[in-house]
Amino acid sequence: MANEDFIKLTEEVKNGIEQLSKKLHSTLDEERKTYEELLAKKAEDKAVSEIQLKLEKLEAAHNEAQKAFDKEIADMKLSATNNSSVNDDEEVKKAFFDVLRCGTDAGLADKTKGRLAEVLTKSYNSCNDNHKSVEQIKSMLSGIDTTGGLLVVPPFLEASIWKFAEENVALYNLAAKTTISGPQYKRDARTSEAGASWEGESDTWPATETPEYGQIEINVHKLIAYPSISRDLMEDARINMEAEIMDFTREAFSKKISKAMIAGTGKRQPHGLLMYPTVKDTKVADNWGSIGYVATGKADGFATSNPADALIDLQGVLKSAYGNRAAWMMNRAVGTTIRKFKNTDGDYLWQPSLQAGQPPLLLGSPVYFDANMPDMEANKFPIAFGDFNAAMLVVNRRGMTVIRDMTSKPGHVKFLIDTRMGAGVRNFEAVKLLKVAAS
Repeated sequence: MANEDFIKLTEEVKNGIEQLSKKLHSTLDEERKTYEELLAKKAEDKAVSEIQLKLEKLEAAHNEAQKAFDKEIADMKLSATNNSSVNDDEEVKKAFFDVLRCGTDAGLADKTKGRLAEVLTKSYNSCNDNHKSVEQIKSMLSGIDTTGGLLVVPPFLEASIWKFAEENVALYNLAAKTTISGPQYKRDARTSEAGASWEGESDTWPATETPEYGQIEINVHKLIAYPSISRDLMEDARINMEAEIMDFTREAFSKKISKAMIAGTGKRQPHGLLMYPTVKDTKVADNWGSIGYVATGKADGFATSNPADALIDLQGVLKSAYGNRAAWMMNRAVGTTIRKFKNTDGDYLWQPSLQAGQPPLLLGSPVYFDANMPDMEANKFPIAFGDFNAAMLVVNRRGMTVIRDMTSKPGHVKFLIDTRMGAGVRNFEAVKLLKVAAS
């Protein structure tokens, strides 16, 4: 896409975002007015079934407006990434997908062959101990149609897949990230604090506590996508190979990553935030290895009286060191309930975003939505609050590969794309949970 076309498209997207923003705030205003009307009628002991139905429709309309707004923002960011001269190499990208289409580099100019081989050699050697030369990679490129050879995905294409995950998976975006070349990430972690005391010159000085250390281990796991394209379609020169393969992979990987970041078991997949042991948080002692929680005050939801107190308590048990970067994580249905909460002055605790790309605020901290967070059900943990960058770590292993497979499905070409990643909690005191329970 030419630069002037991209600028024009960006302006059109910005105008669209402004319109969506107006709609978003309008639907929230209507929802709040209707909710106030509902409360007034209940206070007067009048029938509320009709207005309750209206409120539910307005809640749904606001949620849909929020989804549309978020998607437009994500699409704009992804377009900027895909059109960035820093992150892209059009010549290599086109050559790579031409090879995937044809199964050979025979149709490429010698200069382009060399450039593609250099890029892929560098990528291959960065993630494999058995290094190959440029000439060896060139040989692989010339015969993947018959051998079903493995190709390492160029770095800028791999980056675009992870970028898509960042734009569409809230917890993945907020978590810290590192890249390794082996199967496991390990590092020491301090699990208790150092002690100190004030003493006089003539006092008998007591021994102070020495911090204890444990080890964080995060394994990387294989994540694959296996799209299939008919050979007839492959032979159509008009097909956009990048869209067919990369768009499928981006979406498929993001869905799997999104679920695993919250509910992954740690076996053949990342260890999700809600799959660690939990303990009631008293703010008296650290419980390294478990995540502290605060109860809602009611077995099946928020307390009937002062329901927002549980949220305030949840903020209170998080150490102040993590407060400046703390955020909320919940699904939209839970958010719908909370955005009706008020303080003692009658002001709503939930403040909608006033700027494109910025999340709404709850008690001064940003709110992020994830559909994999639980609903308000007994003994579930529907809300997380904390500094997710300090709490969670994503580990990516260098190198994403693709195999062109023409044999397993007659009449089709299948592309086996795989990568390796892991995730887990690296700091248990940096995040807290809200549990639906009486105590």
